[in-house]
Amino acid sequence: MLRHSLSEVQGVIIKKHTHDVGYKGYTRHSTESRGHPQGTRAGEGRVNTVDAVREVVATVPRGRVVSYGDVGKRIGVGPRQVGRVMGLLGDGVPWWRVVRADGTPATCHEGRAPALLRGEGVPMVGARVDMGRGRHRWAH
Repeated sequence: MLRHSLSEVQGVIIKKHTHDVGYKGYTRHSTESRGHPQGTRAGEGRVNTVDAVREVVATVPRGRVVSYGDVGKRIGVGPRQVGRVMGLLGDGVPWWRVVRADGTPATCHEGRAPALLRGEGVPMVGARVDMGRGRHRWAH
């Protein structure tokens, strides 16, 4: 569930092209060439980064994690845009399964991520996720 309206999200909307296709037909689309963030998804009209992030994060299995960059590569946006969206998502999405590239858990949501990760059996080294053992890899 979103904690902010979609109009508050400052993410890059992505557009389908014939090259560099990522997750479900999403690709990065530079806002510089368009002048404003908007785009399309194959056969579905306008979508936004919030929906794309939500869909990808929902596929991360219990006991595994991905980085903000992993999600960004999957949908064609940068890790900072993913981080911005993650802060808007509620508990209906497993937000704690998205960590920094070095394995540092999220600090949003009252700092509950480390306890949730440990509770799922995610391999940790100190306060960080062991990314070599705990990273989820999608089948292409």
